[in-house]
Amino acid sequence: AAETHVDNSINNPKIFIETNVLGTTELFNFEIKNTSKCFWCGLPFYNISSENSLLFSLERVYNFSKNSEKNNEENNNKIFNSFKNNRRVSVDECLTCFSLDGSLRENEVCKYCNKNSSILTTRGFLTLPKILIMIMSRGEREKFECDVDFKEEIDLVDLYINMKGITQETSTKYSLLGGTILYGSHGSGHTVAFCKHFDGEYYIFNDSSARKANFNDIKNSKIYLLFYQKIN
Repeated sequence: AAETHVDNSINNPKIFIETNVLGTTELFNFEIKNTSKCFWCGLPFYNISSENSLLFSLERVYNFSKNSEKNNEENNNKIFNSFKNNRRVSVDECLTCFSLDGSLRENEVCKYCNKNSSILTTRGFLTLPKILIMIMSRGEREKFECDVDFKEEIDLVDLYINMKGITQETSTKYSLLGGTILYGSHGSGHTVAFCKHFDGEYYIFNDSSARKANFNDIKNSKIYLLFYQKIN
């Protein structure tokens, strides 16, 4: 869309609303249920948020997956340096980190027992989108070099907490639809897109050129965005 600049098929506000607002909301929107529990009384309280993508900090996911050394700053520095050129995380680890959230709030007053407590939050899907967008954040100040292992099919059944809503027609499985690959440094670089065609083949789109590619070529690239389409 950024390089297309003008969509000549949209010639009035009504069509714009139907496609760029309502259409994208229907495709990408989903609800997340955040569950927080008090350390003392254990009683849960909830809030629901509406989202249109999952944002993963690869540095946070990587540290989460290496949490056995997490409490030792000296070990952390050694691990950071030793894995600098071969760090890897998986989409499964990203989703696990998302579900556990990791947000532990200290010295917060519980609304049930009124004690200063530690509040731990976990998350899950209340509704599932037709197309799931995953954003791989590689850092704000400097680029966090990290490879992402991803599969052609994922299943969100373990993260779908609306169990009453599961029927034979409910699908929690997603198939890889496309994504973007990032080249270069944090300050400058180039992005190309890949997409799975109706014929089952993958194609890479680089400005005005397009070429066929296999999944292994794409899998070994620096992924920035992933798009998964619900299977139903």
